[in-house]
Amino acid sequence: MKTAVLINDTSTKFHIGCRIVVGQIFNLAEQFGIRFTATCSVHVDWRQNDQILDAIRQADIVIVNGEGTLHHATPQALALAEVAPYCERLGKPAVLINSVYEENNREIAEHCRRFSLRFLREPSSALHAQEAGVPCSIVPDLTLSSALFGTTPARRDSGIIVTDNANRDVGRPMLEYSLAKRDVRYLRLDVCDIDNCFVQPHLQPALRISAGVLEPPKGQSFLKTLERSIFRSKMRARMRMLQQLNHPLTSPEILERISLARGIIAGRFHAACLAMVAGTPFVAMPSNTGKTKGMLDAAGLGHLYESDPKETFSRLAAWTDDDRERAQSYVRHARAAAHDMFGQIAALASA
Repeated sequence: MKTAVLINDTSTKFHIGCRIVVGQIFNLAEQFGIRFTATCSVHVDWRQNDQILDAIRQADIVIVNGEGTLHHATPQALALAEVAPYCERLGKPAVLINSVYEENNREIAEHCRRFSLRFLREPSSALHAQEAGVPCSIVPDLTLSSALFGTTPARRDSGIIVTDNANRDVGRPMLEYSLAKRDVRYLRLDVCDIDNCFVQPHLQPALRISAGVLEPPKGQSFLKTLERSIFRSKMRARMRMLQQLNHPLTSPEILERISLARGIIAGRFHAACLAMVAGTPFVAMPSNTGKTKGMLDAAGLGHLYESDPKETFSRLAAWTDDDRERAQSYVRHARAAAHDMFGQIAALASA
């Protein structure tokens, strides 16, 4: 087995999409003879951690999970980009995978050019990178390569799920509009699990550097929910919405609700990804970067991207068999591309 270090381990967050991504990184790496000896969590500066620096020096390859971090030239984006020149000085291969790329500066672009391989999640990110002189390949988000759902259920629930949304300017109007709908339920994509159930125990690395003790998100008290709803329109519906959005579920519970829903209004990127994997009809709303639109355009599903609440419900109602086939085709492509990517990574680690 070749050894690797993972930088930007997002599974220390409670967002289910982040946890599935890291689970897929571990699972696919094992299939190609790569074992992770150490991971460095998101929000931890690998440059300042002697244990991680030592693990990098001993590993055969370093893998950076770009995910939703490499955008808008933030300090976190710079830290991830600086993995490349550091490993280059050591004569060690480093690869960037599963990454967004948007609105970065020349310094970050220069660093990213020094990765041995670069894999971005969708064409919008690839275009931004290529315009900055950063060559890359496109491999869809790793949640799409997962096999988390069985066959399409014979019967779906009657309800439509509206997820939480990191983009409040879009999310709040949707929540307000949906309060008048009787068949709507709400779903928060943060889990209450401490451990990442998508990583098998035997794949856990000996060294995991995190930002602190994990504390699962807690539900909102009845009194707090009442305080935020009283004297406001549609008070009972609002209380129900707040209770559901502030009540984190387990990973299996979230996946079950996505797989059984009649439709999903996906306020988050990974909600759209999981709906595609589950075969559940969906419409996606804007997030904090162009990643969702880029993915849907690549899948031939750009018409399923909408910010207006009324139009979002209309497009969900108009979901077709052609939409389903395009989503399934994109998932098949994502799985093949993910396996090809790790084949390239394994060849690089063995060179």
